[in-house]
Amino acid sequence: MSPPAFPYRLLLLVYASIPCFGQPQTADVRIEQEYEWPGRAVLRWSVTQGDLLVASRSVQGGGLIAPVLGVSSPWFRYGPLLVRGMLRQVFEPLAFSAWSGVFEERTGLVLDGALQTPRAGVLFMPFPDLCGIYCRPGRDGGTEYGAFGCLPFGAGAAAECVLLASRPDPQAATDEWFMTRSPFPGGDVTHFAARLMLDSPSLAFSYAAGASSAQFAAPGAFSVLWLRGRLPEIEGAVLISGATPGYRTPNGASTALASRFSALVRLGRDRRRGTLETGFSFSAAEPGFTPCREIPTKNVVRAAFSRDYDLAASWPFSVLLEAEKNISRDSDGIREETSRCGSTVSISLGAIDVTSGVDFSDHDGLGVLGRMTLKPTSRLRFGVEAKGDQLGTPFPTGSLSMRLAVEKGDGKAALQTGIEDCPLKSLAAGPAPALSGHFRLTLSCSTRYR
Repeated sequence: MSPPAFPYRLLLLVYASIPCFGQPQTADVRIEQEYEWPGRAVLRWSVTQGDLLVASRSVQGGGLIAPVLGVSSPWFRYGPLLVRGMLRQVFEPLAFSAWSGVFEERTGLVLDGALQTPRAGVLFMPFPDLCGIYCRPGRDGGTEYGAFGCLPFGAGAAAECVLLASRPDPQAATDEWFMTRSPFPGGDVTHFAARLMLDSPSLAFSYAAGASSAQFAAPGAFSVLWLRGRLPEIEGAVLISGATPGYRTPNGASTALASRFSALVRLGRDRRRGTLETGFSFSAAEPGFTPCREIPTKNVVRAAFSRDYDLAASWPFSVLLEAEKNISRDSDGIREETSRCGSTVSISLGAIDVTSGVDFSDHDGLGVLGRMTLKPTSRLRFGVEAKGDQLGTPFPTGSLSMRLAVEKGDGKAALQTGIEDCPLKSLAAGPAPALSGHFRLTLSCSTRYR
């Protein structure tokens, strides 16, 4: 498999066309290549000069894929665009809990640095970080148009608003005898939403409200209130959100939930003395069209403890313990519980870094992880990782990989090989699986020019 042809002339043209405002700035050029057998070859290059980024990614495997181009600057962005802030709430108003960071994000769109999808959008911001208009392909067909604006009131206080127009494709008919909710019939969908934000060292506040109006469906609305308080050794957050049955996202889908209450308490802010975090979330779904005994609900309880230790002057040691329990009841009152707990331990012994982890779920079984990295010199790295997933279930899998990396100046090369997601049950009882289908060999290299 030959590597994809690199557009050196295009890269030089892009570099020569980058404008320099004020004093000259040094351009940063990065070239990354990755060859995976069996599979594909990936080539990515980027040029950064000041606030301007131009990047491209091309993939060859099972047919040549056209390069994906991305451009990002304070006033213009082109390529795969990801929504942030209140735009995420418009798409999923009840999908976030009190511990989510979406309530502190500024509204806007950012370039997806991975360049994973060829669906490109355009964003123009005449006043960077204050207002913008954009156009991008819809997730379920059609084209999505939008505009957003921000009005700052002072340090940490601002008001935001967004206006969206989309035309998603109608939802396909299902084979259900009784549908739980109305499928989207197609047509234009318009959204308007606004948010008030306040952020200070001791208090943070966010209130967002929005409405949807579909051409062939009933209108709907949502409302989200988030409040966080912070003291020197304790922090707490509360979330209350709800949506009407008629609310439609820009993709035409209806929200699966009708309301959510969530809370978070965090004790300690210094990991060297330990931090404890506990969270609770209760959500209720729409009852649906058919008569039912109960309203579907879901409860989530989670806790996490983390602490960093110093066993010696150069031996940092960290511990992370996590636990989570989910309890859900459907419309017939059937109760289902799932639990998960895990721990991760990391220690650095000079030239050796060791990480081990255990994760247990009554649904996915036992998962174990062991990783060791040797650093004999400042330029050489050698790592070994072993992992087992779904142990104790009918379909356990195992992975074993080795990685060798060499760094020199602004260049880096890495060779990784191993077995990925190999079935373990057939190895213990029955014929051995075809390891060639799970074997991976990856060669990657990156170079930086300044």
